[in-house]
Amino acid sequence: MRKAIAAAYKFLKLKPGCSPQKIQKTIFATIESVYRGKKKNSEKALDDLGFNLGCLWGQTVCDSFNWEWCIVDAETDPWIAVVSPNRSHAVSGMFIAQELQKRYPKDIDSLILFNMIAGGKFNKGKRTSYVVIG
Repeated sequence: MRKAIAAAYKFLKLKPGCSPQKIQKTIFATIESVYRGKKKNSEKALDDLGFNLGCLWGQTVCDSFNWEWCIVDAETDPWIAVVSPNRSHAVSGMFIAQELQKRYPKDIDSLILFNMIAGGKFNKGKRTSYVVIG
């Protein structure tokens, strides 16, 4: 994950330690650029970009809100996610990769989800329920 996060910073032309809001806005702008067709990328390039940006998006959530990475072993196959401190909510590690696949008229949700987490919209919930948001 460290390599992916470093690659995301490099791709976004950001330095580690910049504000979480700047990171999130730049990730959103990158997704929007792909969404609007301004950037042409191969499927492999989009997969790599989705993984790298997803790691940075998730790490920013972890660093900012005391969430953490984990493997969720729910009723389906295990999957990687960032989860709230009481594990009531989870965001899939593939969230940003899925955002990069969206096209009009679907909404891009990466920045609004980050802001909702920042605003405490998902603080309450049943412990270890892993309600997927995003």
